[in-house]
Amino acid sequence: MRILNWLLSYLFKFRFKRAGKNLRFSPIGSRFSFKTIEIGNGVFIGPDASFSNQCGNIVIGDYVMFGPRVMIFGGNHEIKKIGVPMARIKKGQNYTDPDVVIENDSWVGAGTIILPGVTVGEGAIVGAGAIVTKDVEPYAIVAGNPARFISYRFNKNEIKEHQKGLKKYLLNEWLEL
Repeated sequence: MRILNWLLSYLFKFRFKRAGKNLRFSPIGSRFSFKTIEIGNGVFIGPDASFSNQCGNIVIGDYVMFGPRVMIFGGNHEIKKIGVPMARIKKGQNYTDPDVVIENDSWVGAGTIILPGVTVGEGAIVGAGAIVTKDVEPYAIVAGNPARFISYRFNKNEIKEHQKGLKKYLLNEWLEL
């Protein structure tokens, strides 16, 4: 099963709008709107993921981790047309849905739901089962329904130190290629 999953993920990787190096995900049981998803380097997406944005993008940075059963919804239904049932309204030619952005070095816990227009900041952690309706600040830890601020991963000095260390780490990784 592991070899089949590896082979399928390698083949499916090329269906994404953009996919970086060392992407690990399970296409078996997962659903993606491939052509609207951009993925950075070193990303891990747990099994049973559902990432969908039909008229906008989902942009995932480098070294992001997703637990199993994470859902990202990038679009909404058109609801303002008078005299037409919502289920029958087609989005117009110039219609775009808000993008969802997950910045570098973030961790999104199992069973999380991220809604349209949300940005999860660099280095943020989203607790398992959270429903994210608003932007998450860089290096913040959020959890709950709706997701609420818990604390920061680091203080301001530690963030600077962490960012310096990341640059060094990434440079060394790049030199090894």
